[in-house]
Amino acid sequence: MSDNQKLDIDALVDGDSIDSDLRGYFVNVPHDKEALHPARYFEQLFLHKVGSEIADDKGITSSLGLSDKQFVDFLNEKVRITNDLAEKLELFSGMPRHFWLQTQSNYDNSHR
Repeated sequence: MSDNQKLDIDALVDGDSIDSDLRGYFVNVPHDKEALHPARYFEQLFLHKVGSEIADDKGITSSLGLSDKQFVDFLNEKVRITNDLAEKLELFSGMPRHFWLQTQSNYDNSHR
């Protein structure tokens, strides 16, 4: 992601569209917006935050149980969130695996 790209908050919130059945973790993407790939959430919400706590990408890939290539492919939106990866992301980020799976589903649905 280039420096001039920012997380599109408008894509995250559409009025009162937070899904209360899922404990407030999910929002509906407005019909005129495309959902973000889960890697964008990870990068913007977690990667920068933990960058100071974990010395380098090796520490992050090790924490996630991914190879360097898998991690780079994830950040480049070439990897889909599977149940296994969602569980790893949950342990790393604290966000439930259902969040990561739903985010992937939203992304897939908006890029058909």
